[in-house]
Amino acid sequence: MAVELSKQRADPPGVATGGDVAVKTVDVRVTKSHGVWHVTRANAFVGDYLKPEAALSAAVTLASEIEHAGGRAGVLFVDS
Repeated sequence: MAVELSKQRADPPGVATGGDVAVKTVDVRVTKSHGVWHVTRANAFVGDYLKPEAALSAAVTLASEIEHAGGRAGVLFVDS
């Protein structure tokens, strides 16, 4: 099951426009493998967590930091 937590916008998928500047969406993912929850940012390792709540909290915090810095982030939580 995948849950998309990013805000819905009218911009083209993966791109937000800010005047003349396009901002690419950074994917923050939470996936489970062998009982460990992995958090990645643009496919780069961020951290491992033993509880899904801790992993999701870390992912949302990271996405907020990206957006506060002027970027755009989407959080994908995959529970399979």
